[in-house]
Amino acid sequence: MVYCVAFNCKTGSGQGVGLFEFPKDEKRRKVWISRIKRKDFRPSKTSRLCAKHFTNDQFVVDPLLAMTIGYKLRKLQLKSDAIPSVFDFEVKKKGNDNADSFKRKQRQSGAVAKRKRIETLAQILEVSSDSDQNDNTCTINEGKETPHESNTEQLTATYNASCQTTSVSS
Repeated sequence: MVYCVAFNCKTGSGQGVGLFEFPKDEKRRKVWISRIKRKDFRPSKTSRLCAKHFTNDQFVVDPLLAMTIGYKLRKLQLKSDAIPSVFDFEVKKKGNDNADSFKRKQRQSGAVAKRKRIETLAQILEVSSDSDQNDNTCTINEGKETPHESNTEQLTATYNASCQTTSVSS
């Protein structure tokens, strides 16, 4: 498999992107080599640059224009004076730069996470039941288990059974 020689480019043959040989003309060849900015790079017979590194005006037939009018190009062809100009020279790091990424992620056990969800739900229900401005009234924990001892299903069932919608008459 042949790959594009440009920095940060992973395009290879068989991906539907045109791959182009380096020019035989020595002047143009040097320009291409200088544009890819790889130290001490000398293209071999199999070295290629993909179509992603050329603007649409560098092709004999503009691929974007051909696509918009419904013409399917069988093969891309560069103009004789085409120069690659689209590159990504940004160095990409494998990990996050954040200091937080070096800290171990703290995992909560399922029971702790569940208890926090139940506590949050109980607080929300308490706030909504205390509010006189709402159309909904809700009572919870009338002689039943505390949220810490109950499970999510019981808490949800208690909420559904004890909440009543009342209409506010104006």
